[in-house]
Amino acid sequence: MKKLLLFTCIGLLQACQSTALLPAKPPLNACVDAAGQPKTTALETLVRVWPKWPVEYFEPTIKGTVTLEYFVNTHGHPERVRVINSDLNAAFEEVTLNAFKYWRFQPVCEQGKVVDARQVESFTFDNHPTPQVDTVSSKDHPHE
Repeated sequence: MKKLLLFTCIGLLQACQSTALLPAKPPLNACVDAAGQPKTTALETLVRVWPKWPVEYFEPTIKGTVTLEYFVNTHGHPERVRVINSDLNAAFEEVTLNAFKYWRFQPVCEQGKVVDARQVESFTFDNHPTPQVDTVSSKDHPHE
């Protein structure tokens, strides 16, 4: 019960911290330059909420990485987020997934149109207060 209450409180706190920074729908001219020409842009992270180290596992010897695959929709929200690799237990995967749902992005433009974008991020836990993040791959636009 205490764990559930703790995770609920953390989730609410993260939501309150990040909602003020959520981007609105991209403007209609977001993918057009000043001269009216279509443009292509890379994915840009606007809001990051870092995973919190699971309290019950805070030991100096625990180190590892959780890697997520996700798609950023045309509104800048992550979708279809899943763990694709992890050398840590499920508690680390859960806090990473919970924090990641609050991330927001500037949507990707491709030839003048806002498109979904695939991304892979690795979160490395090594006893720092917040995990280190590495972008493993980026900019893959599925048009299925």
